[in-house]
Amino acid sequence: MNPQSLIWVAIEWGSVCGMASAMWGSPLRAPMGGVRPLPYIQAGRYDRKLKTHCVAQATVWRAAVRHTGKSSSLERRSRMQFQVVLHYADGRLLKGHATDFFPNKETFHMTVRGSDESHEIRVADLKGVFFVRTFDGNPTRNERKDMERSGMGKRIQVKFKDGEELIGYTSGYSPDRPGFFVFPADPESNNEKIFVVTAATANVAFS
Repeated sequence: MNPQSLIWVAIEWGSVCGMASAMWGSPLRAPMGGVRPLPYIQAGRYDRKLKTHCVAQATVWRAAVRHTGKSSSLERRSRMQFQVVLHYADGRLLKGHATDFFPNKETFHMTVRGSDESHEIRVADLKGVFFVRTFDGNPTRNERKDMERSGMGKRIQVKFKDGEELIGYTSGYSPDRPGFFVFPADPESNNEKIFVVTAATANVAFS
C-alpha cells in the first residue's frame, strides 16, 4: 500500500477508534481531537469486532508513520481542507472544501467552491461524500472496476437507491453504522475515496 493510501486508512480508523480507546483503556489514540463516539459506543455496548479493527488501525497508523517520517504530518493531513463533491439523496451536487468531516458526526462544514461562505451540511441529507482529486475530473474516462487493490480491505459492491452502482474496497462496513468509506477499484479514479451514507443504499454485498 502506498503512503497516500495508508494515510487515508489511518484517518478513517483513527476517527472511529479515538473514543473507543478511552472506553477500553487502550493505548490507541486517534490523530484527531473532539471525536464523538459512534451510536453503539454511546449506548455502552462492547463491540469486540470494532476493537479488533482498532488494533488493526494502530498497526496501519504505525506503518503510515514509518512511510511519512512523522506522526505530526498525518495529524496535519487530517486537519486539511479536503476537496469534496457532495451527492445529495435528491440528486443535487455541491462542490467545495470540507474541513471538519468525520464519519461518526451528523454534520460538518463546507466552503462552497467559488465562495468564502461556510455551510453546515447534514449527512442524513446526502447519498455520499466524494473526496476528489480535482473538481472537474475526466468525464471521457471510463473507470475500471475489475482491478485488484491489495491492503484496501474487502471488495464491495454498493447499489444506491437511485440505481447508481459503486465497486471498490472497504475496511469498515457495517449495516448498523451511518456510513462507511469505499476506495474505488480503479486507483486512477478521480475519487480518492467515497463516504457512502448507509441509508441511501439499496443493497451492499461483498464480491
